[in-house]
Amino acid sequence: MSEDTNYSANVDVETFKVNLKAMFAHSNFTSFNLHLSRTEMHELANNYIFPQLKPVFSPYAATKNKAAYTQVRINGTKHYVHRVALHCFQGPPPNESSTEASHRVVNCPMDITRDFNPNTICWETGEENRARLACKIAYRSVHEATGRYELAVEQASKVCALVHPAKPCIFWNPVWKNSDHNR
Repeated sequence: MSEDTNYSANVDVETFKVNLKAMFAHSNFTSFNLHLSRTEMHELANNYIFPQLKPVFSPYAATKNKAAYTQVRINGTKHYVHRVALHCFQGPPPNESSTEASHRVVNCPMDITRDFNPNTICWETGEENRARLACKIAYRSVHEATGRYELAVEQASKVCALVHPAKPCIFWNPVWKNSDHNR
């Protein structure tokens, strides 16, 4: 069983968008997403256009279980936000074995389980999903040893190319201050 099976394939996009509107209006949404430009925030809130290579963090409290994913209540049932977003905006899992929603951003300064951007998540098998840990370890070990972001990405990308070349990890530039955000 995957770590995050709590979602329903029968949640339609329009129903989920109603819940997204409430999430975007949440008092903590902006502070959790300071890395997004003002334009990106506008496109997200008004047109449901997610940035291509940046995580979008849910302001909701995480579950208290080991996985610590954020949830949304739809029609009286709780669902993991990242799984519903992936299903609604990218489609259902391609086959029975690829049922885990895998977070592709591996060098995030915030808890990646809050990310629900369907452009930074993909359907994978449990084995493929766990293989991303190798990329995360490679990135962190080089970055902690050298303090050099570019070198860490270069080295981790080599691991990534071996482990899952079809769906590479996203090495997000961890610059939180965005000059466009407050314009």
